[in-house]
Amino acid sequence: MAWWKEMAQHNSKATANPVYTTLNSFPGKQSSDKQENAATIIQSHFRRLVKYRNYTRIKNAVSSLQAVIRVWKQATTKIQSYYRGFLSRKSYSSQKQAATKIQSYYRGWLSRKSFLKKKQSVMKLQRLYQSIKRSRNFRQSKLEIMAAITIQSHTRRWIARRVACRCKCSIVLIQRFWRGWLTRRDFLLQKEAATSIQSALRCLKCFKDFKCHKNAAIAIQRFVKGWIIRKRLLESAAISGCHHNPTKDCFSGHEIKLNKEDAYFVAADVLKNICSNKKGVEGLRVLKALVKRLHNLVEDLKRKACNEKRNQRTPATKEPMDRRLKEAIQILKLITNG
Repeated sequence: MAWWKEMAQHNSKATANPVYTTLNSFPGKQSSDKQENAATIIQSHFRRLVKYRNYTRIKNAVSSLQAVIRVWKQATTKIQSYYRGFLSRKSYSSQKQAATKIQSYYRGWLSRKSFLKKKQSVMKLQRLYQSIKRSRNFRQSKLEIMAAITIQSHTRRWIARRVACRCKCSIVLIQRFWRGWLTRRDFLLQKEAATSIQSALRCLKCFKDFKCHKNAAIAIQRFVKGWIIRKRLLESAAISGCHHNPTKDCFSGHEIKLNKEDAYFVAADVLKNICSNKKGVEGLRVLKALVKRLHNLVEDLKRKACNEKRNQRTPATKEPMDRRLKEAIQILKLITNG
């Protein structure tokens, strides 16, 4: 049962009972017929009112339901229309996509077909062109190969000639250097032999000159020593008053005592005289032992002079030492510097 029917029954039940109560309690009761008629009239009017109210309620409910149903129908129709439009659009879009794909595939197939035809035609043209070009290139390459072979042969000949010329030049240079080395070696050997012969001859000559000078120096030393001894003997004889020849007595009875300092200075004078000549200097330079002995003598005299300076001796012993050192240095300079 609908909700509006239940509402109408409930209202009728609620309004029926109070009418009977009001009628039963009405004051001044009349006759039963009048009461019944009045009651029936009132009940009929009340029922009519109740029915009218129920009818109006039902009518309003039905009209509202009809309006709701109409709205619902309109909504359903709209929903259906929207859904059908959605389905139609969906099917249309799918059909459109399928059609576009089919069209694209068909157009691609047509374009590929036309491209393949063009490609085949182009390939045929290229083959023809390449065959013609190859034939031309083959002829040209054949000519180029022949030219290259001739050029290579000429270049190889030129390279071989150049290598032969270089080898020849190098061989000539090697022979020249070898001959020069042989000549230089022979020249050096001859030069060494000549220098050795010349040095031997010079040594012999210097040795002869040195012997002559040595003999002369010995003779001079003997003469000087004899003269000094005779002078001293004469002085001693004059002091003693003897009138006989003192040399015989001295040489016969006494041993001769030589003065080393006088002999040193006499030898120095002799060496100076020898160094006054170039040949004498060269002869003394050859005698390395003499030069070495002079160096040692100079060093010894210098050392002795230093020792005398430290010891502070008398000038009587200092003067002969300085004189001997000066004479030795002078002779050494003459021998070394010429």
